[in-house]
Amino acid sequence: MSIDEYVEGGTTVSGHEFIDNASRFRELHHVVAQTIDLAADLPSRVFLVDYPTFCFFEDVTLFAEDFLQILRELSAWSGDESVLMAVLEPDPEGASSKSYGYYPWVLVETENMTTEDYAAVFDHHPPDRPGEVFHDCFTRLAVLTVSRQWCVWVDRRWEVAILGIAGSGVPGVGGRGDSMLAAYWEGVDLALEIVADVTRRPVTHEFAAAMRRNYS
Repeated sequence: MSIDEYVEGGTTVSGHEFIDNASRFRELHHVVAQTIDLAADLPSRVFLVDYPTFCFFEDVTLFAEDFLQILRELSAWSGDESVLMAVLEPDPEGASSKSYGYYPWVLVETENMTTEDYAAVFDHHPPDRPGEVFHDCFTRLAVLTVSRQWCVWVDRRWEVAILGIAGSGVPGVGGRGDSMLAAYWEGVDLALEIVADVTRRPVTHEFAAAMRRNYS
């Protein structure tokens, strides 16, 4: 399913569509709010969809060209044409969004997207504000589709990204096969290692137990 079939209206920038219509934003926000607990933080479960399968990444993996291939694999599996990248924090309806003239939510078509196109999404900035690129405008981001068969939650303070998947049929699950997802497949231990590095102290037993309970 294409997000463009679900709602209409937006501004196309460099082949990608940043949302500039309030009605469309509300429609997409409804999809996001059905998928993610917007108030949740680690070690709690951040997904409202009951995903049984999880993969963990470093947050910077999102910006790598390999991640575009992972998005292609996920979209092909779920049958989605459009992927939404939605800034969760700071407030996407805040003052900066109003001054930009659009919301920091962007639709991308992964199937025919080049690596240059993908980089352009993160390099995009408002007119006359080259220092305010999309790459630097968020601390928390969701990457998902209307089908909600999968979702990536990215938190740059924890430096962790979590992929939730609604089934085990995606090529690469568990690190099996030769897909890009398989090459990057990691379990919850990676998240615990990253958190320990970020906080510069050992992860507490309570935090680790909660993470394993919520993401295993």
